[in-house]
Amino acid sequence: MKPLVVAISSGSENGVSRVRTPMSGGSDISVYIIKAPQGFRTSACIAKLGNTALAISAVNPAQVTDTRDVNLVFSTTRANDTGVEYCIVFFGNVTVDCSAACCASASCSSVQSCSAVSSVCFTLDFFDDTLPAVTVREVLQGPELGGHVLNVEILNFVSLTSDTSGPNLFVTYQLGENVGLFDSVQIVSSNAKKTELLIVTPESKGVVPTGKTDEYIVI
Repeated sequence: MKPLVVAISSGSENGVSRVRTPMSGGSDISVYIIKAPQGFRTSACIAKLGNTALAISAVNPAQVTDTRDVNLVFSTTRANDTGVEYCIVFFGNVTVDCSAACCASASCSSVQSCSAVSSVCFTLDFFDDTLPAVTVREVLQGPELGGHVLNVEILNFVSLTSDTSGPNLFVTYQLGENVGLFDSVQIVSSNAKKTELLIVTPESKGVVPTGKTDEYIVI
């Protein structure tokens, strides 16, 4: 039986065999592996992102027991591009040319210089954490008459002020072909890292018979 990744976490996000992580690096990635080789001393594990060796900061247990479960933690390095990158964990020593390149074709067991030890692949999905990112804390549903309050958090946005000396703030919505401005937008707090807004939804006249309609917000 081959080792298998069944859970992976980057702290803020979780996945089964893939997880999103910022391309600036420095995230602690926790990988839970089952079916690891019994009796193996986990301090000898080797983790790679592509062909780059990753420093393993924690591993548990020190030796694989009869449950054959292993939890491994390492920190990511800075990625040059966004997108999915393959990682691999080797349970034993391999030559320096062994990398995660074989993961894409699921051919690691047939690579002669690397197949002498067990290995398992997983993926990291790098995103550009310098771009503005919006999170809405409330459920995105509200009455047709409007009045639903949305607590909006924006990361990596310009610092805003509530007076005229700061940048102009326009929060628009699009409902079908109709575009309008929100009348009620309150700046709760704002700095170079995070901005919090309170937005009150307007009346919606385009509700379809099912009681649902798509509305887009642009800040």
